[in-house]
Amino acid sequence: MRKVTGSFAPIGGIAAIVGASLAPCCFPLLGFLSALAGWAGWTAASPWITQGATLMALFGLWLGRHRFGGTLSLICGLAGAGLIFIAYHAAFYALLVYAGLVLLAAAALGPWAYRCVMRCLERPILRSVLTCPSCGLRHVERMPTNACLFFWQCPRCNKRVRPLDGDCCVFCSYGSVPCPPRQIGGCIC
Repeated sequence: MRKVTGSFAPIGGIAAIVGASLAPCCFPLLGFLSALAGWAGWTAASPWITQGATLMALFGLWLGRHRFGGTLSLICGLAGAGLIFIAYHAAFYALLVYAGLVLLAAAALGPWAYRCVMRCLERPILRSVLTCPSCGLRHVERMPTNACLFFWQCPRCNKRVRPLDGDCCVFCSYGSVPCPPRQIGGCIC
């Protein structure tokens, strides 16, 4: 049920944009193309399609306000819906419809885009505390980002440490944090 209610906002935002694109007054070129394609009957219903889809997007934003986007998305969606309804019921200005659709799309798709960008920008931790298995010395080391470290020499007892079976490097075996290749999704070694 959560997946269904969570999809109301993006589907409603996209449907509002599609509904507005059928109207020759909002998007003249797309309205002309829809008339050429034989969808001329839809242009009369375009304001109602846009407003219904806007209400659907608002409903989705309200249901998902605790899961994605929060209050900021809801406020942005309410502002966009307000501009759309003012444009259709008070004084029609195509610019108000455009602004409302942009705000509605930002509210519906913004949290998803934000999560994708943040996932892409995750940076691996580059410092790990290595613990020598012989003397117990804990030493902070900087990890390479593009390779695994196969050997490490303890500064206190001078023992040369190798990775344990099944591990790719000494950071994965004796470190407080695994190596960066493993942090970002799989070891290349």
